[in-house]
Amino acid sequence: LFIGAFFFAMRSCEYLNVKGKYRKTKILCLRNIRFFHHKKELRHNDPSLKKATTVSLTFESQKRDIQHETITQHKSSDKILCPVIIWASIVQRILSYPKSSPNTQVNTFLSTDGKLHCITGPQLLKCL
Repeated sequence: LFIGAFFFAMRSCEYLNVKGKYRKTKILCLRNIRFFHHKKELRHNDPSLKKATTVSLTFESQKRDIQHETITQHKSSDKILCPVIIWASIVQRILSYPKSSPNTQVNTFLSTDGKLHCITGPQLLKCL
């Protein structure tokens, strides 16, 4: 998740649960991620999702008061540091969880107790 956020120069509040009283920014959900193979949009359940040529993230609400801004990144030749492969992996992982939907946040994970949780800023810092 951190590497995927890096490609889009995301603020932590765009992909993690963070504390703060007046949060304008919305965390990305699966519905905000779109994949394209050339100009054809691919569905999230498409088995060739990782072969997409671009990934686009739509930020619904940001600190800069820009609504629904879409940013696109192209596939890289690197097998690890590739925004398409990283975001496709995140989407496919989350879709494998019970009760996931287009509204599921990108920071969702399935814990060993079988429950869905959302990673927080302090948890990510601890991992890093």
